Order: sequence, then C-alpha cells, then structure tokens
Amino acid sequence: MTTALVILVLLAVAGWVGWGFLSRRALLPCPAAFSFVVERDNPLAKFTRAAHVVERLAPKPGETIADIGCGPGRVTLPLARAVAPGGEILAIDVQPAMLAKLEAKAAREGVENIRRLATDLRQAKLEPNSLDGAVMVMALGEIPDNAAVLPALYAALKPGGRLVIAESTFDPHYVAIRRLRDMADAAGFSDRRCFGNLFGYSLLLEKPAATRSAELPEPGPGPAAA
Repeated sequence: MTTALVILVLLAVAGWVGWGFLSRRALLPCPAAFSFVVERDNPLAKFTRAAHVVERLAPKPGETIADIGCGPGRVTLPLARAVAPGGEILAIDVQPAMLAKLEAKAAREGVENIRRLATDLRQAKLEPNSLDGAVMVMALGEIPDNAAVLPALYAALKPGGRLVIAESTFDPHYVAIRRLRDMADAAGFSDRRCFGNLFGYSLLLEKPAATRSAELPEPGPGPAAA
C-alpha cells in the first residue's frame, strides 16, 4: 500500500512538472473539463484569491477591465460587480468551453456587464489605450513566449492604467517574481507594490501617466549664428 502511494505521488509530481515544462513550448492551459480546480480560492494561496486581486486592482464604477485567462470566472464576476454601474469586464480565454461556463455562471447570478472573447491574448489585437485595468491570475505562465504579453497589455492600457499579476507556487506554470519584474520593466511598467509569501505573490504594475519625454519641456532654439 505504501509503495503504491509513493508511486502515485511520484507520477503526480512528474506530471505536474512535465505540464509546466511543456507549456513553455505549447499552449496548455487547465482543460475546461477540470475547471473545478480553478473555480474556488486556494486557502493557502492568499495572494491569488479573488478578493485580494480585486482589492489590489481597486476597480471603480464605469471602468473597463480585462481579465486575461479568466477561466470559469472566479475573479471575473467580482470584478464585474465592482465596475458596475457603467463599467465592463473583457473576459479573455483561449478555451470557448471556459467562457461558456463563465456565461452560465454570470446568467445565474444576474451579472450582465461581461464581454467574452475566445482568443489567445497574443492574437487579441486589443484597442490601444482602451483599458483602465487588467488582471492575470495564474495565467501568464500558460502562454508560450509570454515575454510578448506585457508589451501588448501596456499598449492596451490607458496612461495610468493598472495591471495586477498574481502567481501561486501551486501552479505548474508559476512565473517567478524576479522574472516577472524584468519583463515588466522591459515593457515600460512602473512597479507599484508587491505582496507575497512562500506560496505566491501579487504584483501591482502601472502604465505611467506620461512618458519622460512627454514630461520634459521642448528644447528652446539654439544660440544664434554669428
């Protein structure tokens, strides 16, 4: 019995590690058939809980917020309530089956301000300067070549727009905080605040309200020629 249990644990660990490794080369999100795994908050992963993510982003009524890799809507629905009235959530997921689960859940709860988009973020072609904020909860590592993700979100956010990225070590696609900060800095984001512990973190980023070149005065005319 003990030997069988050890073998099962080793196989589970190998599968977990292998899933994360293969995700660097192919898009391998959590299958919609296993959506129950991501539908509830992990009690140990404090910084990926829906309430924490919403609090960190601080959405306001009337804002447009994107939930990237929204899955069945664990974070999407609280965000939708927070931006009402007048606001909208753009729920993006590569799996139509996940969006169908979100649609059914929103209908049951009477939430109507969610627009669903079934696409890979890298092909989403979001309108520049159209978002007040965005969140990615345990989703960044699922995307191969994810270095292209943050520049795309930077372009889609309005000046002063916020982005919250939350990661958990329980996720096989975990992205380390140091790597994320390097990616964010390269994309042009300002690092506002990080919360974290052994089991994960959330990082609040901001698109600067103005670029340095825009803040500097125009140079005056040079000295007149003799």
